Amino acid sequence: MSTEYTAFPDFADTPMNKELRHQRAQMDQSPMTRVTLDRLPGADARELAGDPFAQTPLPFCGRREAVWRLFDFIKIPTEIRWWAVTGPAGSGKSRLAFEIMRRLVPEYYSFFLDADADPSCAEEFVPFQNTLVVVDSFQGKEAAVARFISILLDKFQDTIHFLRILFLERETPVPGNSWCDRLEAAFAPEYRSRFRSLEYDPGLASLGGHNFLRLGDLDD
Repeated sequence: MSTEYTAFPDFADTPMNKELRHQRAQMDQSPMTRVTLDRLPGADARELAGDPFAQTPLPFCGRREAVWRLFDFIKIPTEIRWWAVTGPAGSGKSRLAFEIMRRLVPEYYSFFLDADADPSCAEEFVPFQNTLVVVDSFQGKEAAVARFISILLDKFQDTIHFLRILFLERETPVPGNSWCDRLEAAFAPEYRSRFRSLEYDPGLASLGGHNFLRLGDLDD
């Protein structure tokens, strides 16, 4: 893999942005990053069988309202927030998240979290710019994801950079046993309430519900 971050615009050729490209390239090699703009799975079809990015994505179309709502979430002037996109398999959650990642360059460094990695690798992460972390299909790995997020919350607590965490999951129709309930339960007590307080749109959350972005039929 190239040592240069090719997703970063070529015109941004200043010493500061050269350093950003270097830091992005280093993060692309981290065990915690599964997919980044410069590290699309596809080099090894056997390893990546079934991954939505196994081939170069087709041009993105539709989902305009979903894109707008996700940008509203990302652009709020608050340091740390999390939200979720839900919907059935094949509804385009991962493809939508990748498109958001692409549109956020160069303001954000974005990656899909590898929930199979050892969460301790996140201890080596040093925030260097605004960051979007996408967490998808992690059922059965709630403990690892909770640990990753706990570490990242501490890392970003005293920085000038924003952290956005976007979960991609299917709905679980059993009240009290949703993916979100299980994830919250996996946090250590000292992080659980903190995680809850950082949910995007806390007005509805305070009423005991969630206002997640649900993908249904493709919009115009």
